[in-house]
Amino acid sequence: MDFNDPTWKGPFPKTGSSSEKSCSRKITGRCAMFLVDDILFFPAKSLVWVFRELHNAVQQEKTNESDALTTELSELYMMLETGKITEEEFDEREEQILDRLDEIQERDQ
Repeated sequence: MDFNDPTWKGPFPKTGSSSEKSCSRKITGRCAMFLVDDILFFPAKSLVWVFRELHNAVQQEKTNESDALTTELSELYMMLETGKITEEEFDEREEQILDRLDEIQERDQ
């Protein structure tokens, strides 16, 4: 089937043919059917979209929380190096941060 062939009529008759009205009715019927489908499925598609957006927001929040804890851990190491906190304070806060990071990683799996 060659679409460039001038003898090929295509899936729809050429303009001006006697069956033009029936063809336009078919197209209109198809369009109306798609419109009806869109209207009927709109609530379901909307719910899917809402849940997808919620999922994306939760994933972003997890990533942000993990990044914040990693930054806090880096700052904690820096405070220990500069002598602003003691070894005991460092160990206590490090354990809390690492436990929280472990919880986040377990939720992701």
